[in-house]
Amino acid sequence: MKVESTRFGTLEVSEEAIIRFEQGLLGFEGYRQYALIRHDPASPFSFLQSLDDPDLTFVVVDPLWLRPDYKVRVREADLAKIDLQPDDDLAVFAIVTVPKDPQEMTANLMAPLLINGRTRQAVQHVQSDGPYQIRHRIRDELARRERLQQAAREAAEAGAQPEQEEAPAPSPVGRNLLELQQEEPLQQVG
Repeated sequence: MKVESTRFGTLEVSEEAIIRFEQGLLGFEGYRQYALIRHDPASPFSFLQSLDDPDLTFVVVDPLWLRPDYKVRVREADLAKIDLQPDDDLAVFAIVTVPKDPQEMTANLMAPLLINGRTRQAVQHVQSDGPYQIRHRIRDELARRERLQQAAREAAEAGAQPEQEEAPAPSPVGRNLLELQQEEPLQQVG
């Protein structure tokens, strides 16, 4: 299918490549079909182009690039929304806000995008009870990552086990990012 995009011109998107957010994204509930575009393979950033509106494009990033210790707190019911099965690949992305001053770019780690690689169904999952916020300044997160990696290197050189293991190289296949939460029983009122 051919899709017009303000940012990228005419795009050829196969039916199998379409990512479907059945509930849309927060604030953009009416836009449900997207394509993930890797504009520069050397860049950690990708683009999530709406197929419903040629003017709507989000910058996204693999949260492991920012935080090697990043986890997504989910329940089985959350994963059922995208029909995630045990053998399915899961891509996890954070939406990036790019202001006029690129040094102030932020990533929304509180509400990551979860994309089932098999079905291409996706959801923006809000982790309201976790340690993350909607605005993590990217330069601060990269400085934190460097400190963690330096501490891990120093601990390895000293022969000690580091407190925080260095994460593997960032990968959008993010099943290892999931931290399953217990289903909470319904509370009776009255």
